[in-house]
Amino acid sequence: TLGATKPKVVLVVNTASKCGFTRQYEELQALHKKYGEKGLLIAGFPCNQFGGQEPGTSSDIQTFCKKNYGVTFLITEKIDVKGKNQHPLYQWLTDKDLNGIENTTVKWNFHNSIFMEQQS
Repeated sequence: TLGATKPKVVLVVNTASKCGFTRQYEELQALHKKYGEKGLLIAGFPCNQFGGQEPGTSSDIQTFCKKNYGVTFLITEKIDVKGKNQHPLYQWLTDKDLNGIENTTVKWNFHNSIFMEQQS
């Protein structure tokens, strides 16, 4: 759950600590700092399915992100973003029958999806 927060926009990113794209944590943290109080929620979902580039435990990942990139945005437990153990969020993100927008495939680390609050 998103807890007590009611974000207007959610940026969902599958992450990895040993990837050529890992430096994107800096840019994600900058976005969080600039727009977090304005309704942007960044949620990092560590995943080890692409080249074994997220081998650490959840604690290792949290420590790495904070120490090396000053990350204060949400980093979840490690999940699968594809395959038979695909996390339900990623089932929804990648299946048009569920999300009503498009079918998609997570191709590598730091693949992202953005959700905006529906205005009524």
